[in-house]
Amino acid sequence: LYENVAANSVGDEIIVVHAIAGEPTTPLRAVEDVANTGAWHFVPDVSSSTTRRARTVDDIAAATLGQRRIRLLKIDVEGMELSALRSAQATLATSRPFVYCEISAEQLGRQGVAVADLDRFFGERRYALYRNVGDRNSTHDEFTIARLPNLEAGGVFFDVLAVPGEEVAALTDQRKLPGR
Repeated sequence: LYENVAANSVGDEIIVVHAIAGEPTTPLRAVEDVANTGAWHFVPDVSSSTTRRARTVDDIAAATLGQRRIRLLKIDVEGMELSALRSAQATLATSRPFVYCEISAEQLGRQGVAVADLDRFFGERRYALYRNVGDRNSTHDEFTIARLPNLEAGGVFFDVLAVPGEEVAALTDQRKLPGR
């Protein structure tokens, strides 16, 4: 990520923070996923000497951005998405950012979370849900998005774009999003 930010000369617009984003309730231990290049997930572990605590998104945002508004929150934390979102309550309420989030039923299940739990979280905060129905992890930037009635309609592994409800009408009128 550091190299990508530097290569694209966006260091003035993007702040990279190396931290575990989530609810800081239990010490966590990193577990490497050897089947997924570069992927790690975290499990609760109070006995290991190599544990770390998560930091809330709200704390990270306050420490790095102060009062600046966050426009996009990108979350891909190998099953801890709901924990990261719960730790962003103030950020979601005040900044109302777009949220681009990976949804993996298998990875969420590892944390005792279901796709329906994320769906409920977004619904309670009045977010509209969209899915890229084009190629995932492709070599091009041509995305085709479709509105989802709920996250379960997206399948078991996909990325969701959650759009604040108050922004949907304006973006639809500008043809940046498909129908309401």
